[in-house]
Amino acid sequence: MELETNTATQHTANSEVPAAPPILLLLVLFWLSILGHEAAHFGVGALVYSPDELRSGIVRSWPQLLVVCAGPVFTMLLMTMSVLGARSSQNATWKLAWSSLVASAASRIAIVGYGTLRGTAINDEQTIGRILGISPRAIWFSEALVAVACTVYVARMWSPGVRPQILQWIAVSVVVGWAVTLVAGPILGLPI
Repeated sequence: MELETNTATQHTANSEVPAAPPILLLLVLFWLSILGHEAAHFGVGALVYSPDELRSGIVRSWPQLLVVCAGPVFTMLLMTMSVLGARSSQNATWKLAWSSLVASAASRIAIVGYGTLRGTAINDEQTIGRILGISPRAIWFSEALVAVACTVYVARMWSPGVRPQILQWIAVSVVVGWAVTLVAGPILGLPI
């Protein structure tokens, strides 16, 4: 009888952790978050750029601003919606998936931070800052503030007993995702 009680308790205590690390799922979610950011640029560009602007390569400021803002807006929405998804999820795998999306979106902000803060990057924050006449660093810091808040909130949702394991799975997927992206991107001809 004692053995059955221990097994039931153990199962209940570990119900917050998926049975096996779904690293492949986490990698797919990582790439979807990055591709979603880029697809937002492409989709808005298809809507606001005229064929004449595309042929000439000369675009007006406001359509360019909409296109450039689409990626960061997608990333911010993905992070905040994923926090809501993780918060409302009762299933451990779904909660992990939502948490992973938060970390993946936040990692994009972290990756562009170095070049943005140094003023050497050619990225969304630099372009938005140039068009609006505001500091790209201020834009990045506002994005980073949201990213940190969302990441900390989601990390604290996991109980302390499983938090290190969950965060390790997510960190591995983000690091592997960026490693593959930064190596495979240039090989595929993507300007990364």
